[in-house]
Amino acid sequence: MKLAFRNSIAKQIARLLIAVLGLFILNNAVFLHAHRLSDGQVILHAHPYKKSQDPAPVKTHHHTAAELFVLAQLQFLFFVLVTLTATLLRMGCKRVFSYLYPSLHLKCFEKSRGRSPPSQPGMDLQIL
Repeated sequence: MKLAFRNSIAKQIARLLIAVLGLFILNNAVFLHAHRLSDGQVILHAHPYKKSQDPAPVKTHHHTAAELFVLAQLQFLFFVLVTLTATLLRMGCKRVFSYLYPSLHLKCFEKSRGRSPPSQPGMDLQIL
């Protein structure tokens, strides 16, 4: 019963993450725009806004430095989380519970790829 409950929660979390990723991609596809700062630097970011009010390629609505910082950090955080999640799933982690060190109850080990090939007698390197 517990295993089925855990699997259903994992599936719901996976569906939620897929929906969030889809919304993030949709936001970037629809609302991506650029701003030119006073020093000439161009900032590219995405957030919902009314496109009809500002048809110019470089947008004229303004953001504070704090708003630009938060938008940049959120986009970077999303990229890091997706990359980290994909890496961990690709690595194939399994749970190992340590009875010697309870504080280290979860470790990731790469899946075993089988045993090494057998060595053949007489194939050893000889030093001259």
